Amino acid sequence: MGMSASQARFLCLTARKSNVEFEGQQINQQRTSLSNTSGAYYSELCNMSVPTPPSLDEFTKVSYVFNDGAFSNTITSMIAKQGGKYSISYIQQWQDDYSIVSAASSVVSRNQTDSTNWVLLSEEEKNNIKYFYITNLEFDEYIEVHKENRIDGGGIEYYYCADPNNTDEKTYIDINEHNKVTAALVDENADNPKDAVTLLKKDPSGNYFKEGTITTYTYSIGSAKLRKLGSTPTDKENDPYLRNLSDEQIKDLMAQEGYYKDLLNEKNGNLTNLEDYYVRYIKDATTGAYVPYFYSASDIESEKYNDTGLATEGMNCYTIGSATKTKEVLNQFAKVEKDSTGRYIGIKIYTDDKFNEETAIEYSLTTNTTTDEAAYEDAMNKYNYEQFQYDQKVQEINSKIEIIQQQDKSLELELKHLDTEQSAIDAELDAVKKVISKNVDSSFKTFSA
Repeated sequence: MGMSASQARFLCLTARKSNVEFEGQQINQQRTSLSNTSGAYYSELCNMSVPTPPSLDEFTKVSYVFNDGAFSNTITSMIAKQGGKYSISYIQQWQDDYSIVSAASSVVSRNQTDSTNWVLLSEEEKNNIKYFYITNLEFDEYIEVHKENRIDGGGIEYYYCADPNNTDEKTYIDINEHNKVTAALVDENADNPKDAVTLLKKDPSGNYFKEGTITTYTYSIGSAKLRKLGSTPTDKENDPYLRNLSDEQIKDLMAQEGYYKDLLNEKNGNLTNLEDYYVRYIKDATTGAYVPYFYSASDIESEKYNDTGLATEGMNCYTIGSATKTKEVLNQFAKVEKDSTGRYIGIKIYTDDKFNEETAIEYSLTTNTTTDEAAYEDAMNKYNYEQFQYDQKVQEINSKIEIIQQQDKSLELELKHLDTEQSAIDAELDAVKKVISKNVDSSFKTFSA
């Protein structure tokens, strides 16, 4: 029984040792996998591009400037030619204190007035004139009028009507005598033309007018009424600015407003399709002078009003103010002067390529250093964002590596535990082997005796 028990114990320990070795192999494979993952993270970390902050020098530009009276000229290009000659281009800048500039918009209100007035007939309506009202003839009624070209009248058109009592007789009418003849429009569908007659007036120019309802609008901001720019004032006494102007000053103002209109159309790019404007004058509290404020007629006369007559949105407003004007001058012939460091300090500009010194104008050059602060700040904001993303990514990778290291340490402890267990199994195997060996020796001695 001792021999059998030892052999069974030996087999059990051998199986346990194999299992420990297998578990150790599995742990080593897991540690290898963790090592590969950790290596990939380190590789990603090393390959990441580190953001670099923008340099202020990248957004700093050196330019050369020369002044010509009220004009400041900044050189934009210098093309060298033979013999120390140059072709230059520059931007000319000046301050225009009499320019159209944008102003704050105001709430506009619209007032409607309906009135009966004489309205000009359209061409289509003029073609429908058929009857005239005869007042000074013996028959006082609407009579159809005909026209003919009388030979003895030199081909001139004459109007006539037939005598109701004798249709063969013609009564010729002087159409220009308003007290005798009044033109009329007639509804052809009416049973009695007299019931559908609209009397007309005729002016010396031959234009016909009919009575009609005219809807007019007036526009105001607060208590100040707006007036069509360039129109003769009709309510001068109610305007605090206009009522103090003489007739001669009003005439000058109308001419000035024509100039304002040209400036406004030029600013708004309406040179091919001229726009009308409204104006009001406001007293400047500092200078005491009246300043004009302009509103586009297409805005004012639109339908941007509610039922109470108030505009539903702000109207574009303009006034007279100071603005920087620019002009580009191209391909001017010049010679430049340099100091010992190679910096440009002077320039001569010529009228043509002959480089005639008598026509040359000499200027001192000033070096200007300008920095695009807005572009630099945008670049810095972009850098800060990229740096934040970089730091966040690094932190994320380091966190993953730290987790892998903790997992590896845990596996390392398990592996040490297996090593300890394997050492104990080996020691016990050695002991069992000795017991088995003794049992074998004892058995052989018994049988040999």
